[in-house]
Amino acid sequence: MIKAGLVEEVARLGQKYGWDLPLLETLGYQEIKQHLAGNISLTQAQDLIVLHTRQFAKRQRTWFRAYPEIEWFDLNSPDLLEKVWQRLQEFLDEYGK
Repeated sequence: MIKAGLVEEVARLGQKYGWDLPLLETLGYQEIKQHLAGNISLTQAQDLIVLHTRQFAKRQRTWFRAYPEIEWFDLNSPDLLEKVWQRLQEFLDEYGK
């Protein structure tokens, strides 16, 4: 994200729309905003982005576990598209009527 220009993007957004823009309080943007304000170093911002991303992913996994009806597909399966399409057809046949 840093190499792709996140720091420049945050700076541009903050200057154009104001530093209180809600987007700048989201994952990744918030940490770079703190860096640009001089509160933390770029390395600290990167470390915080990694930490906060892991925390967010853990919350997502916890949330998904509460819904056993969610069906998961193996993204590495060579016939992924066929499996998804087949399941969609089954779902539509069962609930679409």
